[in-house]
Amino acid sequence: MHIKEHNTLSPNDVRDIEARSIAASCIAGIIPETEARWHIAALLQGSGVVEQVVSTMSLAQGFVDDVTAAMWDIARIAIVGIGSSPKLDLNQLADGASLCGWMRQFLSSKQARISARRSVLTRSRLEKLTDFSDGIESQFHRGQGSDLLDADVANMAIAVLAEHSKGLRSFGRAHLVARVLSAVYHLPQLARAIDMPCRATLLAAVENDLYLVHRALRSIVEPTPHAQSEVVQIAALFDGWTKAQADYLLELSPVVAHALVVAALTPVPPPQATQVSRLRDQVAALGTTARTARALATTFSTLVAETTCSEFDARSNIGLKSPRSRAADRQRWEQLVDKIVAQGWTRLGTTPGEVEAHLSEMLDRICYGELELAA
Repeated sequence: MHIKEHNTLSPNDVRDIEARSIAASCIAGIIPETEARWHIAALLQGSGVVEQVVSTMSLAQGFVDDVTAAMWDIARIAIVGIGSSPKLDLNQLADGASLCGWMRQFLSSKQARISARRSVLTRSRLEKLTDFSDGIESQFHRGQGSDLLDADVANMAIAVLAEHSKGLRSFGRAHLVARVLSAVYHLPQLARAIDMPCRATLLAAVENDLYLVHRALRSIVEPTPHAQSEVVQIAALFDGWTKAQADYLLELSPVVAHALVVAALTPVPPPQATQVSRLRDQVAALGTTARTARALATTFSTLVAETTCSEFDARSNIGLKSPRSRAADRQRWEQLVDKIVAQGWTRLGTTPGEVEAHLSEMLDRICYGELELAA
């Protein structure tokens, strides 16, 4: 009789029984929790739960596969807790709850559906942002994420990308992507790590772990003791952010925060020659001589650059400035500003730091002025 009853069970009933057994073993201390959760997540493969939920969503045919993949990510995160606390209660599961039933209900929620759509749209936009050879402005066209983007901001983003993307290599591309994403989602700028070797180490860690930034943000929203060093260092890049801002970023696809941190850890190339010329003209318009304006613009552009040549010079190989070279750039800048201030011209400030801050704002407006940059 027992065998006959077991044979009438559906495949998902069997999955539920196995999931309850694994949960009970974990609670009894036989299986570590992380291992148990991954085993339970693996049971969902072939259950059809994710596919059934996606089939109830009104999706264009081209988005079905991507949304299904996003839903699988959401399901795994709910069970295992990648980058956040897991949603699945092992005690309830061990007490007889249905894994497949719980997951079907969880994925059918409005929040899960919105998260899946948002993840697909954000990944699509970011992929196109990082591939300047394939119609980057198409991501902002109506019908693709218009519910997430303000039309005016989208149009300004298109203008910035069209004007500044030509000829960019990886460094400049990373910074441009971050500025566009910051504008689109109204996010503050990140702080920059000062120590270049430390920055390079963190960048390698971030590029190898998409959820590392997510965990750092989670540590801001929900501080926890004994966080790994990389998490602490990346969280420091969000210095000045409120918990509400960090929580908002957590609601977006992990690739958004990932792109912002990659830019903050990526060396800054020199501005384009046309941008330096515009900066020179704007400084001259403040009432100084053409010679002084040229010296300020060119010395400042050298100061802010962390690479040895412009990304727009295809004939040159990009290299990082040495600490000695950067120190020399800083010394030349301070000497120049001290000399100009001593001559009585103080329209941009009376210290190297004040003048640098004003010129940084001016250069930002030149490079990204078409965007409604977040404060």
